[in-house]
Amino acid sequence: MFGWWCRDVCCVGHWIADFWKEALILSSLHHPNVVSFYGIVRDGPGGSLATVTEFMVNGSLKQFLQKKDRTIDRRKRRIIAMDASFGMEYLHGKNIVHFDLKCENLLVNMRDPHRPVCKIGDLGLSKVKQHTLVSGGVRGTLPWMAPELLSGKTNMIDVYSFGIVMWELLTGDEPYADMHCASIIGRSYIET
Repeated sequence: MFGWWCRDVCCVGHWIADFWKEALILSSLHHPNVVSFYGIVRDGPGGSLATVTEFMVNGSLKQFLQKKDRTIDRRKRRIIAMDASFGMEYLHGKNIVHFDLKCENLLVNMRDPHRPVCKIGDLGLSKVKQHTLVSGGVRGTLPWMAPELLSGKTNMIDVYSFGIVMWELLTGDEPYADMHCASIIGRSYIET
């Protein structure tokens, strides 16, 4: 199947397969720190497909952290970190590696002033592990990608990304924000 992107013909079959893969993964997950999946809808006849998931009032953790009028005290930051770690532990227990764990993919509900809720979302890049090795090529968003991803021989890739998330949660800044992509890749290569 082919479609158009930026006025160029491209293969959309891969995107459709990835969409259904994410839907299948989401439908099998049930945990208080992983976004709930409700189903799939089509946007009109012949329209695009979309997953219907749980609504998280405050959007992504990144969006929430960027709002200057919002502060998160130390206790709430710990709760958010614990929620994210529980969600990651659950995914790993199901042999699922997220591959793109970052503040943009952590969704929050801060309505309860005493108990924020954080859930892992956007499992589009995730992959079910085959035995103990992670397979499927290089996936993720550069600054959050573990150096081990270059070798593909560890299932702890999400743990590195989680550390980057903790950095952002505690400092409010994105690490490596001032580095060029090539420098980040060079750093990752040297560390492996």
